[in-house]
Amino acid sequence: MRSRPPLVRTVLLLAGAFVAAIVLVLVLVRIDRVVVADGAFEGPSRAVRAPRDGVVLELLVDAGTRVEAGAVLARLDARAVDAERAELATRRAALATRRAELEREKRHLIETLQPAEREGFARALEAGRLVVEAAQAKEARFAELERQGLVEKTELEDAVLARKLAEVELEKVRADERGLGAREAAAGAELDARIAELGHASDELDIQAAEVERRAGQSELVAPVAGCVIGPSRAELVGRALHAGDEVLRVAVAGVDAFVAHVDDRGRARVASGAPAKLRLEGYPWLVHGTVEAKVVLIADRADERGWLVRLAVDGNPPGPLYEGMSGKARIATEERVSIAWLVLEELFGLDSK
Repeated sequence: MRSRPPLVRTVLLLAGAFVAAIVLVLVLVRIDRVVVADGAFEGPSRAVRAPRDGVVLELLVDAGTRVEAGAVLARLDARAVDAERAELATRRAALATRRAELEREKRHLIETLQPAEREGFARALEAGRLVVEAAQAKEARFAELERQGLVEKTELEDAVLARKLAEVELEKVRADERGLGAREAAAGAELDARIAELGHASDELDIQAAEVERRAGQSELVAPVAGCVIGPSRAELVGRALHAGDEVLRVAVAGVDAFVAHVDDRGRARVASGAPAKLRLEGYPWLVHGTVEAKVVLIADRADERGWLVRLAVDGNPPGPLYEGMSGKARIATEERVSIAWLVLEELFGLDSK
């Protein structure tokens, strides 16, 4: 058997030593584990929301326009509000007409009907008293004539009966007169109740009218802060039906609030609040600025369809300008140190040390 040349053996030994060294490095050298998460910066922009239900009638600014706080950005169609206002006005007029009729009816009752009824009772009482007096006088005459034997006893009895009937009729009129006040009070109370009911209905319409006027005054969408308008184009927005509270536009201002990313279940198990991180942003001039230092300030308690939300705040002064919507990757450090070989196996085979 031919022996290998010395040069070949040397190369093989060096190659084997190199591979062994690499394996040892991969197995023995331990590095900090990081959790990588995609995300983007949220900025301090402010939403412009629909103050009421309605349809966008016009958009007064285009996306990218710089505006001052309080500037009118869009207007909602007020025709539906105008129709409500007209309907309420018609109902209020009808209630006012009916209430005026009841007020006239009450005045007619107090000024005409009740005095006439009281006057009629006065005449009836006077006539009843006259009839009773005449019956009493007749009874007295017939009693005297009966003692003198000039009339029959039955005629006296008829006179006594006539006097009693007259007294009964007079007492009936007096009883009706005593109930007159109660009947007048009841009739007045009924009219007052109907008038009060109309008053309550009118008050409710006034409340509804005030609400309609409030909504009519909310047809304008204004900028909450000075900044740059962000949102759909005029063609996309005009004619869109909105509900109260719907976001219509946004006004962006300088700076960012936080970097928002999502991690999977394994990442959620490893990420802790306060953990340091480095942000590598897309389009960022790395040769000039490098990475952005950050730290974890919030981890969501529940996962959504994208995973577990993690919020990171920029730690210290950023090396360069940051803008809302700037996206990239967050490399979040953990307290766990693992070998390079294990990291490679995890990536290749989906292993997990947890």
